[in-house]
Amino acid sequence: MTTDMRNQIARAIHRYDYEHGLSGNDTPSEHHRGEADAVLAVRDRRMEQLTVRVSELEQQVAEDAEDYAQLENHTDATCAAVQRRDDAEAALARVREYVETSDDDGIRTREIVLRILGDRAEDQPGHVYLSTGCLHGEHDYCQKHTGLSGAKTPAVCKFCKSPCVCSCHREAS
Repeated sequence: MTTDMRNQIARAIHRYDYEHGLSGNDTPSEHHRGEADAVLAVRDRRMEQLTVRVSELEQQVAEDAEDYAQLENHTDATCAAVQRRDDAEAALARVREYVETSDDDGIRTREIVLRILGDRAEDQPGHVYLSTGCLHGEHDYCQKHTGLSGAKTPAVCKFCKSPCVCSCHREAS
């Protein structure tokens, strides 16, 4: 194919030369074929450059696609986390409203609170934990490393390590 292309370019150069009075013969010479070789060399060099650039762009597209996929996963996780936070805050507001408006003497409070949180727990896997300290507004107790029974992990259930849903823990972070 290169030989055919070389001959086509040589004929085009010869035709130009002939039409402009630069060549008196009616067939392309070695001179015209040499000029065709120079044109093909420029074309080949440019094609190599373009091939390299296409490879670079393909690599960039692949990297951008990977970055986009990671960003999309991160965005989905962030949206889910925001939804969980909003649900927890809504449940906590219902609990606080009950505690503030109830004339309960405290004996049934835990049962009622668990029932209120139970609505949210059906939508969430695992345990929904609200520290008793947070329930009664003693947020500093929940966040301490030592409790009435000794050492403890702040703001988590001592049985299953579920985090306390109270917003005071996000404020402290």
